[in-house]
Amino acid sequence: MSPHRRTKTGLSANMEDYLETIYFQDLEGLPAKVKNIADTMGVSKPSVTEALSVLQERGLVLHQKYGDIELTEKGRKEADRIYHRHRLFMRLFAELFNVAPDIAEDDACKVEHLVSEETVGRVQKFLEFVDEQRVNGNVGRAFREYLTEA
Repeated sequence: MSPHRRTKTGLSANMEDYLETIYFQDLEGLPAKVKNIADTMGVSKPSVTEALSVLQERGLVLHQKYGDIELTEKGRKEADRIYHRHRLFMRLFAELFNVAPDIAEDDACKVEHLVSEETVGRVQKFLEFVDEQRVNGNVGRAFREYLTEA
């Protein structure tokens, strides 16, 4: 997916990544600052500043020059939605498909922007099903064993 292609939210995948990075830093108790975001994402500070302008115009962040960056309520909801999608796919790839964690992380980051809400809902239901089955057997473990035998 091109970083400029729009997701269902109207944000590019790239803008969603900025929002998610701010969200992660907030969850980790780190101040969301332009330098921290640039370092985390491996981009320039001017790129972060430009992205923040877009996110602020859309009412997703609050930012004053040289100050901390804060998610608005709307921004937090959107970031939480993106992060939820990320966690679902990360879990699917790493836990069930036995993909190496670094690859699963990278793939989840890509997929979270591409799939429909219907697909996300089905993945969530599938993971809930797997969790229920673990009480009676271990579907995830059985599948991982199947993969090693194949």
